[in-house]
Formats: sequence, structure tokens, C-alpha cells
Amino acid sequence: DGSGFLAIFIIGMFVGNQNTRKVSYILPVGEGITWLAQISLFLMLGLLVSPHNMVHYVVPGTIVAVVMTFLARPAAVLLCLLPMYFRRYSIKDLLFMSFVGLRGSVPIVLAMYPVMDDISNAQLYFNMAFVVVIFSLLVQGACILPVAKFFNVYAPASVAPISKANVGIMLNDDFDLFNYKIKRDSMEGRRLRTLQFPKETAVVAMFRDGHLMKPQGGTQLKKDDILSVIGVESDEIALNAIFSQDKPVKQYPLYAGDKIYDGHTPMTLLAETYNFELTSFEKTLTVAECMSYHLGGFPQPGDFMNLINARLVVVSLEGDYIAKVGLYLLSEIRLKEHRRKNARSGVSTLSKYGQKSLHR
Repeated sequence: DGSGFLAIFIIGMFVGNQNTRKVSYILPVGEGITWLAQISLFLMLGLLVSPHNMVHYVVPGTIVAVVMTFLARPAAVLLCLLPMYFRRYSIKDLLFMSFVGLRGSVPIVLAMYPVMDDISNAQLYFNMAFVVVIFSLLVQGACILPVAKFFNVYAPASVAPISKANVGIMLNDDFDLFNYKIKRDSMEGRRLRTLQFPKETAVVAMFRDGHLMKPQGGTQLKKDDILSVIGVESDEIALNAIFSQDKPVKQYPLYAGDKIYDGHTPMTLLAETYNFELTSFEKTLTVAECMSYHLGGFPQPGDFMNLINARLVVVSLEGDYIAKVGLYLLSEIRLKEHRRKNARSGVSTLSKYGQKSLHR
């Protein structure tokens, strides 16, 4: 006869390592069941404990717990992990993993069997296991950080996505949607183009004060902003590092352009001055209205819109309204420089309006 526990464990390993769409639905269910099982185990442990009898087992149980925690269990785990030493882990990694080996649930289950079968000295085994488990959870758990620093395997906490989900496009190796909240002061005021995102990622949305925004390369970040980034699972480590930066990057002043125009300036005036065409609808708009229409969402200082031979840049706002707009001409050389620069940073230089305008 085979072992049902072993069979479930093995199939769980296979399912958990499958990068398929359905795993994202299976794992939360498994985590919930795991928590319920652990809660049930500790509840049963508490019901089977006799506090007035535990006093007699504190000293011998502590001695056994010290030997188990610092000698027996680390040695057993280390022997199992030694084959990995020649592959990808250093000896310091193995020693640390040996110290923080499995503990808790399994000893509780094993300690219950003698009590349920009513064998001799069942209470002795159970009480000793209880002391060992409590010692491991309290003492060994509190020592994890000092031991990690001692073995030099400690890494500062990094920013993690507040939520992550499969996009649901492909059955296998699907893309993920990572949502990051701006928490570090060093990210305040940084422009998106200064963040070196992985090549296969894309910033698809930005949320500020509950409003959806369309991010551009010149968009400045503020604390508590939420950025939605699409990428593959392997990009998460790099994205965490980007949003965990502590050192502020030198911010250069926004280039406002050769001329500054009021947001109420008619678009027809700019078209006549700089010789570009407008649609019949655009002729009825002011500069601020035209930029808001093409940028969408809530414009921010630094957002821009390309015309045939000029670029309009948002300079300042009054509430959600564009108050001042900068304009500078784009010669062929300067246009190519902007394309190369933004191609390296992974941020497109052209809005949809700009792409259409260049073909007019």
C-alpha cells in the first residue's frame, strides 16, 4: 500500500511549480486550507495540555529542546542539503537553512498519536513534545535575524507588490500584473523615465488619490502613488529592487520649452504660428483642452504631446486644469536624440496623437 500523505505531497510539488493560469486560483485555496489545518493543530494541542502537569517537564523538556534546536535538527537538515553545496548554495547558505529547518506542525501530530492510542507514557511524550515546540517557536524564531546576519545571508527588506495577478492572456508562462505602492521618500518627485525597468515590462497605469492616470516618461511620482506594471514572473526581483531604492537621484529641472503659453491660448493661434494642421474638432479647443483630450486622465507637469515640428509640455497646473504650457521646436536631429534616449529607458517618446501627427 502506498502512502496517501506522500502522494499528496508529491503532487503538490508538481502543481505548485507549474506556471499555468489555473495555479493562481489553486494556491490561495491551498494557503487557506494550510492556515486552517495549523490553527486546528494548535487548538488540539491546547486542549490536550494539562498546565498543572507541565511544571514537571519544563527543565527536562528545555534540555531536549536545546539539543534538538542547536545540534540534532541542524545536523539532520545539513546532511540532507549537502548535495546542493556543489550546485548553487554556499556553505553559509546551507548552515543557515539547517538552523531554520522545519518545526512545529509535524511534532504536534506525532505527539498526538500516543495519546489517541492510549499507550504507556503517552503523556510524557506529549508534554516533552509540547515544550520542544514552544521552545522552537519562541527561541529559534527570535534568533533567525541574528543568525542570518552572523552568516551574512541577511538582505534588507525590499518593497514587494501590494498585489499580483495573472493577466490571463496565455495558458502557460503568462504575464503578471504587479501593483506597487510608492513608499520610499527617495522616489518622491522622480520621473518615470529615470527608472530603469526590465526590458520586457510595461507601466500600464498609475493611480493617484483614487484617480486613474496615463503615465508618461515625464510623469513625476508622489508618495502613495500606485503603479501597475506588466511583466513576467522573473521580473519581480528587479522590480522590487527598483521600488526599494533609498538613494535619491539628482533631479534636473523640467525644460519648459522655448516659449510659455497660457492654457487658455487657442490652438488655432499655435497652428498659424508654427505651421501645423489641426482637425476641425481641435480648432475649437484651447491648448489646455487639446492636451487634456489627447493625454487623458489627470495630466501632470512634464507630460508632453508631440506635433509635427514642435512639442507641448505641461509646465504647471491649477487644480486638475493645465495652466501653463511650454513649447519648443523639434528639429530632425533633436527628434532623433529624444527617440534614442527614450528607447533606452523603455519609455515611448510619442503619444498616440504625436504618432498620428507625424504622418499628416
